[in-house]
Amino acid sequence: MKNLMLLAIFMVMVVTACGPQKEVSSTDIHTLMRDYPQVKQALKDIPEEDLERIIVPKYIPFDVQVVEAIVYPGKKEVELIFSNGSLNLHVMNGEFSGSNIPANTQIYGERLARYNTNKFGKVLEWPDKEHNGYYTIKLMSYTPEIELPYTKQDLLKVANSMYNDINASM
Repeated sequence: MKNLMLLAIFMVMVVTACGPQKEVSSTDIHTLMRDYPQVKQALKDIPEEDLERIIVPKYIPFDVQVVEAIVYPGKKEVELIFSNGSLNLHVMNGEFSGSNIPANTQIYGERLARYNTNKFGKVLEWPDKEHNGYYTIKLMSYTPEIELPYTKQDLLKVANSMYNDINASM
């Protein structure tokens, strides 16, 4: 009886391990395009070197229901929008222009960034010379009169997850 029980447990483990595996999150642009056909459609004409500049966050502070992409023609800018129906996380990137921003905070790898807030939410932006990019992330609410339950630390965690794992510290 004991051997039968061990065999049953072993079989369950084998079947589970060989079954279809679901990715927890889309952590690069090609995976995001595979998982969200509307993103693939929006980005289909973007050259590979520009796609490589798009860094997808590994951490998003809410459950994502919809992902969209917007391409700004002629500007070499792409905006990814992660939404749950009441909150949006916008991740925008464009080609680095060489201009500096007045930084007031730091993210992973000693990158300097500017953090600010407005009536719609929280904003963090920084240049990234290594990826020849300029990034802006915005955590915004559909209802600006309701204060977001998220902090600057949440936005920093999103930015850090673009360069390291979700538990990245500065």
